[in-house]
Amino acid sequence: MSKSLHGSIYALNWMRVMNVFFLSHPNAINMPGIYSKTEITNSHIHKIIQELESIKMIKEIENPGDKRSKIFNLTEKGLIIAESSNKICEVLKWEN
Repeated sequence: MSKSLHGSIYALNWMRVMNVFFLSHPNAINMPGIYSKTEITNSHIHKIIQELESIKMIKEIENPGDKRSKIFNLTEKGLIIAESSNKICEVLKWEN
């Protein structure tokens, strides 16, 4: 796969993950929940989550039901981006 095509697929997956966060908002979601809605591989979801945290689009919050598992929620900045991602996904007719 060419580097350009790989980058495009990664960008689309990033957008799909942001859309899942938007559709789940204000509720938090865990990585298995994202996987079940996107079917993106766990390794890619993990990488996207790390990037989203590093640029403060999402934040990890304590899971009251299971202290061992991580759940994530949008930040205010992330919500703005997720709204845009949702509109793009609607145009592309992606359903999560």
